[in-house]
Amino acid sequence: MNIHTPIFSDLPATDQRSLSTLIVSLSETNQLRFIGNFDDRELEDFMEPLRYYPFGIRGEFWENDIMALRQNYDRCYKVEFKMRPWAILHYPDEYRNLGWHVMSMVCNLFYKMESQGWKVNCSGDVSSIYYRNSSSSSSSSYSIDTHSWFLSKIK
Repeated sequence: MNIHTPIFSDLPATDQRSLSTLIVSLSETNQLRFIGNFDDRELEDFMEPLRYYPFGIRGEFWENDIMALRQNYDRCYKVEFKMRPWAILHYPDEYRNLGWHVMSMVCNLFYKMESQGWKVNCSGDVSSIYYRNSSSSSSSSYSIDTHSWFLSKIK
């Protein structure tokens, strides 16, 4: 072997595969967005566990005018829930069991994404907006924008 011969030159060539990315953003106290390169069949699978939310979905629709989407082929699908699944701890006691439904919904969503080949790379709190209730005697404050999950898939 010559000193200028690439180390892996004797390995067979492989097909190039593409990498798709997806962000699942849980925002405000009642919204979820799928942002990325996903197809309609995947979206239907993702939506299945969300539609079991006990209080229902107020609306679901495509968002087109998002700055990050203007220069690429990604899409954004937004879901607005009735009630506030991301603020369960701030409900009266009679709604506390709703937390189990939300946890189940999120676990089933992860299962659906995983079964489609999506892998979670990381999650992060991507904002610092907080709700502060100054009229209440209790110090109830909580994050309005919660976590986003960053996923990838090799196709």
